[in-house]
Amino acid sequence: MRDYPRLGGGRACNLDLAGVQLAADALLGDGSDALSKIECVVDRALAALGAEAVGIMQIMLDMTLDYTKIRKQFGGRWPPTRLFATGSPTWRCNATRRGR
Repeated sequence: MRDYPRLGGGRACNLDLAGVQLAADALLGDGSDALSKIECVVDRALAALGAEAVGIMQIMLDMTLDYTKIRKQFGGRWPPTRLFATGSPTWRCNATRRGR
């Protein structure tokens, strides 16, 4: 077993079962349906990882939005008044470019 810290906090480990032998009465099945059970567990694990990623991204978005409300740059708030939110997640600029 190799224990290590996770980037988001907490701990994880790698468990090597190479060479492990079990008595016949310790088996959970005959092995004929093992692949479908493994696939089911992997599917659930991937869904859990996806949910964790969505939660992390939501926290990052919330923290970023909070920061933009207090951010000062060049003596004023960020974003400058020439930028405005349109109700969509994209920003639009009212400023015209020179030469146009």
